[in-house]
Amino acid sequence: SYSTVELKQNMSKTCAVIVGDIGGTNARLQLLWYSHNQTLLTPSITFITRQTYRTSIFAGHHVILQRFINDIQNEEKQEDVLDAIRNKNIRVVLAVCGPIWNNRRSNDANNVRMERDGA
Repeated sequence: SYSTVELKQNMSKTCAVIVGDIGGTNARLQLLWYSHNQTLLTPSITFITRQTYRTSIFAGHHVILQRFINDIQNEEKQEDVLDAIRNKNIRVVLAVCGPIWNNRRSNDANNVRMERDGA
């Protein structure tokens, strides 16, 4: 049998969601707040903030994401959002450009500066 606290935790889920498009020129990132109460059919998604960064000044997509998170922590006033970030209750969905060479799609991944680091 579940306690009342366990039932409440299972009925409601919230998290911060970073969605973004990381292209060869710009990285456009948004922070959303996702909230789903199991008694309602549709989850609530609330826009919090967005930023655009020049891709070329960063060593990789993980550095862009870290900068975005740092900017949020310095500017955001909503305590539940800040708590989610501090507790790593974040989901990330990114569209990342493929390599381009001479204005054409390339299968050569060596001309892309961004590397996976597992972070």
